[in-house]
Amino acid sequence: GLSPGCRLCGEGSWSCLFINNVCNARCFYCPSPQDKNDQPGTSTLVFTHPGDYVDYLERFGFKGASISGGEPFMTFDRTLSFVAGVKRRFGAKIHLWLYTNGILATPEKLARLRDAGLDEIRFNIGATGFSLEGVSKAIGLIPCVTVEVPAVPERMELLAGLMPRMCELGVSFLNLHQIRCTAFNCPKL
Repeated sequence: GLSPGCRLCGEGSWSCLFINNVCNARCFYCPSPQDKNDQPGTSTLVFTHPGDYVDYLERFGFKGASISGGEPFMTFDRTLSFVAGVKRRFGAKIHLWLYTNGILATPEKLARLRDAGLDEIRFNIGATGFSLEGVSKAIGLIPCVTVEVPAVPERMELLAGLMPRMCELGVSFLNLHQIRCTAFNCPKL
């Protein structure tokens, strides 16, 4: 089945907040440079305070929200404040997830995100050479742990070989997504 976040995305009732536009991985398929520590934003709107984003979610009746980066752990305090702000206002009425490469994920930071109300965390293991180290740290801490990677045909056998280990660890979902071709990543694709 699909994760709750994927179902909400398919319904069009989800908002993605880009928390910083800076990343510590250099995935060949990334659609943008990820080299500016920008203010959080979505759809050309900037949200300097978590309360402003919460008002936006409420105004448009979103049932789900995600926090993406670049890499949210690179601006952890900012990320945590937005997670806490969303969950403080909506609680279980909104499904909140976070995308990460997992490089900077620690059990302590994951526990703080859980305590702030994070419902799901998604790991791009393609950014870490298909390591499940970050994933294993989140199991048992975050209610829903998902592996989400772009569907790169050359990595199919590697990913298929990791699926039994993902099941053993307790990964909730595996999401293969499309590669978005942009002027930035086109030469690398």
